[in-house]
Amino acid sequence: MYKDILFEKKDRIAVLTLNRPDKNNTVTDENVISEIESVLGSVNNDKSLSVLLLKSSGRIFSAGGDIQAMKDKKGMFAGKPDELFENYEKNVQRIPRAFYDLEVPSVAAVNGPASGAGCDLAFMCDLRVVSEKAWFSQAFINVGLISGDGGLYFLQKAVKHPLMAEMVFTGKRISAQRAYEACMVNEVVDPDELEKSALQLAGQIASKPPKTVRLAHKLMKQAYRKDLESVLYTSGLTQSLCHNTYDHFEAVNAFLEKRDPVFKGE
Repeated sequence: MYKDILFEKKDRIAVLTLNRPDKNNTVTDENVISEIESVLGSVNNDKSLSVLLLKSSGRIFSAGGDIQAMKDKKGMFAGKPDELFENYEKNVQRIPRAFYDLEVPSVAAVNGPASGAGCDLAFMCDLRVVSEKAWFSQAFINVGLISGDGGLYFLQKAVKHPLMAEMVFTGKRISAQRAYEACMVNEVVDPDELEKSALQLAGQIASKPPKTVRLAHKLMKQAYRKDLESVLYTSGLTQSLCHNTYDHFEAVNAFLEKRDPVFKGE
């Protein structure tokens, strides 16, 4: 069904794999953009899914933009400034919009270099489990560009300003260990343990009440951009819905009966 990605379901976990190792998993071609967008939309519509795991084939998580296509002025990099502006809107900017609209939490399993738009992609996810071989770079400045896919919107939520400024203005590599120490990532693991550890984290999320996970994810995104009174209103409204779900009653009964709950997503 898909050419540039792989997609599978593991219980309540949706697994999306960038599968262009020969192209360093770049994400600026029309087809890969459309396939990512399609998968995220299908995850939203499949209420049996509670979390998305994003990973990559090969040794590179994602090199971001296709430098050769930039040089050759091909694909989304063709045209004059006004045409390029429209190309960004119609192409790569669909990825951040799709991640922002994603209804379930997302975990990035970063196996290696995440550069430019690939770095941005990792930070479009809510959580990151990374290999000791991974590193992050806002490499745009190194080729005379800035983040054209809105990556700074997501990066600022995970990185404090001084480090973010260092990344943006120098394009230097941030190692997995430094990223962990700066709270940019959730866990650093041996390369051979990456997928297992990322699946374990995704599984912990998937084990929770499905409706509540989606509601909590929505509320968390809204809390970023609203004032306290708006958040209080939305929180109370959301909580009133949670109080009347089957899974809430099941969790309460299981707690009182000292047993593990069995959630149905109802």
